Amino acid sequence: MSKPWQYANIGIVLASQVCTVQPLAHMLLNYLKLSFRLLLRNPFLTLINITGLSIGFAAFYILWPYAQSELRADQFYKDYGRMARLSRLYEFNEGNRERSVRIAAHNSGLSKKFADEYDEIEEVTRIVPQQFFETYRHGFGSDVFVSIDVRDGEREYFRETKLVYGDPNFFTFFSLPVVTGNPENFLAAPNTAVLSEATAARYFGDSDPLLKTIYFNDSIAFTVTGVYKNFPHNTHLGFDLMLSTAGIDGIDMTGWFTTWFGSAYIKVKEGVDFTDLQYKINLRADEIYGICPNCPGNSKTTAVIEPINEVPFTPVAGNTFVEKSRPLLISIELLAFVILFLAWVNSASLSVYQLRKRMYEIGTRKAVGAQQRDIITQFLVEAIMINLLSFILGLTMIQLFQRPIEMWLNFYIIEVTSLPVKALVVMMLTFVSGIFITVLYPIVILRMKAVLLLKKHFKVKAPLWINIVVTAQYGSALILLAWIGIVYFQLDLIISKPLGVQTTGMVVVDCPLKQTEDFESKLDVFLKEARKVSGVEDLTTSKTVIGDVALYGIPIQRNKNDIEWGFDTNGGVDENFLETFGIPILHGRNFQPDMPSDRNAILVSKDATTRMGFKRPDDAIGAKVILPWYHHDNVEIIGVYRDYEFRPFLSDLVDPNRGSFISYKTHLMSDYYPSKISIRIKMEAAATTISDIGKVFEDVFPRNIYKWSFVDENVMQYYQGERTARNQITVFTLVAVGIACLGLLGMITNKTVEKTKEIGIRKILGARLLQISQILLSNTARQLAMAAMVAIPLAYLLASRYLEKFSERITLQWWHFVFPVLLLIAIMAVTIAAVVWKAAKSNPVDALKHE
Repeated sequence: MSKPWQYANIGIVLASQVCTVQPLAHMLLNYLKLSFRLLLRNPFLTLINITGLSIGFAAFYILWPYAQSELRADQFYKDYGRMARLSRLYEFNEGNRERSVRIAAHNSGLSKKFADEYDEIEEVTRIVPQQFFETYRHGFGSDVFVSIDVRDGEREYFRETKLVYGDPNFFTFFSLPVVTGNPENFLAAPNTAVLSEATAARYFGDSDPLLKTIYFNDSIAFTVTGVYKNFPHNTHLGFDLMLSTAGIDGIDMTGWFTTWFGSAYIKVKEGVDFTDLQYKINLRADEIYGICPNCPGNSKTTAVIEPINEVPFTPVAGNTFVEKSRPLLISIELLAFVILFLAWVNSASLSVYQLRKRMYEIGTRKAVGAQQRDIITQFLVEAIMINLLSFILGLTMIQLFQRPIEMWLNFYIIEVTSLPVKALVVMMLTFVSGIFITVLYPIVILRMKAVLLLKKHFKVKAPLWINIVVTAQYGSALILLAWIGIVYFQLDLIISKPLGVQTTGMVVVDCPLKQTEDFESKLDVFLKEARKVSGVEDLTTSKTVIGDVALYGIPIQRNKNDIEWGFDTNGGVDENFLETFGIPILHGRNFQPDMPSDRNAILVSKDATTRMGFKRPDDAIGAKVILPWYHHDNVEIIGVYRDYEFRPFLSDLVDPNRGSFISYKTHLMSDYYPSKISIRIKMEAAATTISDIGKVFEDVFPRNIYKWSFVDENVMQYYQGERTARNQITVFTLVAVGIACLGLLGMITNKTVEKTKEIGIRKILGARLLQISQILLSNTARQLAMAAMVAIPLAYLLASRYLEKFSERITLQWWHFVFPVLLLIAIMAVTIAAVVWKAAKSNPVDALKHE
């Protein structure tokens, strides 16, 4: 039982704690009140400080988590360190030239066989992307549509572009999260399929998709056995639905012409080194891969093992995804810190300049007995207030602009709950660091004696480190301006370079998803009626158009003993293809619909004749060649046309002078049926013409989607990554320059107040606007000059590295680096023009009264 005095002791302890807490709370409240008043004393500089910091925080919290997430692509899988993709290195001689190409697609049968022959490999899984589908192997080609039953006798159709075949162990291999179904037996049975969460919603809405039937090209039925979570952004995987390879014998075959090709992934046992395993496999490369029939002389195929975390960043021929750029992501990561650094520099420099006006206040407080820790606490509370307000405003900016940022800049905002602990720690450290930087200089000032601080004419010069960091701030802005200029001019070069075809006014209409038996006759009717539409100048049909991705070329041989030369093709075209796209015939003639012999004829480009060994392009006319994949001998070359571009000017994975050919309709290549209708229209009334064409399409092909686009848009898809990068860098370069200008505006405003009396005296003595400007801007001019001396060489180095990835690039000129300096000077001049003008035109009598 407790004694009364024990309760008394407890009460005394509690009372003492309350008495201790109350003064502490009262003291903190006083600090907050004083800090708030000091911030409101100069609202303009406070606004500049908070605005700059908030923009810096917002930019950092957008860019840094995004770059971190992308740089760690495919590292979220369990055991990712033991996972790799199997690719091939194909080396060969073409004429007198040694060439090599790294190919993402691997022989599916050999990939499976590796797991049995090499103990180092624990497991193998494979996918075959849609781009590799061929009707005679997979049941349908790369043009695939899915249909589902919606009501009696009626189906709804969906065009699919991200479809794959996959092994039954794929989802357990990658430990991918699922929504519905058991990943252990997702794809265990033949003719089963799994859908992404988004695809399931697109097909079935809120209905349960399990055990529903979906039809591919209205002919092959698959049963839905599961739904998986949508893939995150930071992975190279990105298909919408997967079909099971269970029960398909062909996928395990190993011959050159019988096997399936696709992406193969291996998981090795603990402690196995990828390099050692690759070396071991390639000791038997000739035995494993054999000799490619009809391939160029001295050709050789070897295995390449790519760690899974390197796959998203590896530019390889045949990749079915857009490679991520590690240098670009590192640049974005650095840009995040640069922008935050610029914001910190502004905050620190403004704090230093404002502190110089508070010397008398600090000296008075020290003289009346204030402890150093009290004054430090005051500055700490002010710093916390400024940084906390900036932090909250920055997060608000992110919420307000999240949608435009994700749509236009292609940045995805990572939710706080999804951030790893490391990212949260770094973001918290940035907040704390901002507070520390703000109070660092006041602590140095507090070491001075009160008597010195109370002297009326005592001045404290800005510390050397402020001049250094401000110079670094301007240098960073110059580098970013030069960088965005180089990106713009390079992108303009590759976009504006002639493709060899007419693209202006060229509209591409997709042929119907479902091509019935009467499709050809209906297509003829559509072409006839579309020609009558006002504004239509010409039209043609083809399998693909300029800008469509071609993963591999179609081989041609001069004779059965010759090597196979791979050429690009837009497929079986009609007789209007070359004329509609403005491609001239250099030698020979075009296809003629009333000439039966043209069914066994092709037209080739000038570069194709060179590669095949003809001394002159016109020597090819009348020559007979072989299409080995289609078992056609004695195919006659009847014409040579001017080359046009198929591929982007971004890499050297494929020879840019590869050459091409075209055949007539489906006579030589049955799987190259018409998929695109290209129509040249007059742009004066484009909207009306496109609408009228749509009406004809709906009349001829009822219950089919009228999908159209401009050829220019098709070509631009190649450069979408570069254009997005340009937009990203442009926006955040402007942000960085804007922050630098905000800081300059604050410093010049503060300096104008400091030198009010000096400016007044000089004006009375006859000083003009130029002299007044020199007083205010002399230090800034020196900082800009130093920044330019350091920034220009760094910008040149970065620009040179950036341009290396392009097969065709601009030549760097001196004005690429001088213009950013002039531009920054102009931007800064406009920013502070009003302040300088006001100081120069103020009444000198009023200035003399200033204290």
